[in-house]
Amino acid sequence: MDSVPKVTMILISVVLFALSSVNPVVSIRHWRFSGQSLAGEHLVTNLPGQPDVSFKHYAGYVTVNEQNGRALFYWFYEATTHPDKKPLVLWLNGGKNIAVISSLDRQRPSFSLCFFRST
Repeated sequence: MDSVPKVTMILISVVLFALSSVNPVVSIRHWRFSGQSLAGEHLVTNLPGQPDVSFKHYAGYVTVNEQNGRALFYWFYEATTHPDKKPLVLWLNGGKNIAVISSLDRQRPSFSLCFFRST
């Protein structure tokens, strides 16, 4: 159990670093931590070019600094088995653009990823 405080401190450090380096977001409806649920608005019902999946997933923005217009994008996948009994894991990925997307391919192989580059 000695590793739990270390993991917690590392997670807090990563979150604080991520919050300090988020670029401003404009013209997006952000979800604030309140009693208000926007689960229906954030439910992903289909992705063009992707197969139907058996799990629920949500995507959207969570406001981290309303005054400066800063938010974090999230994509939440429900567990495929017993989602009501599974713990919630927060994974903050570093890097830019393709690094984040390419890790999605390894973590959730249900989706097909195709990258286009312009010259």
